[in-house]
Amino acid sequence: MRNVAPRAVYVHCYAHRLKVVLGDVSKSVLAARDFFALFEHIDVFTSVSLMHRMWMDVQRILSYRAS
Repeated sequence: MRNVAPRAVYVHCYAHRLKVVLGDVSKSVLAARDFFALFEHIDVFTSVSLMHRMWMDVQRILSYRAS
């Protein structure tokens, strides 16, 4: 990356580290596994809902107007 952009600043991705840790924890702690499974089901449910599609459409319109 430094060859392409010498002024680039390296910032370690703590979100990735957290994801790895949570993945390991959820494999060994049953309550954590169940919590994250429920959270994932809620995310899937809401991402395919009509309300989600409407919200995305509004975001596109607002984004288009702002540019």
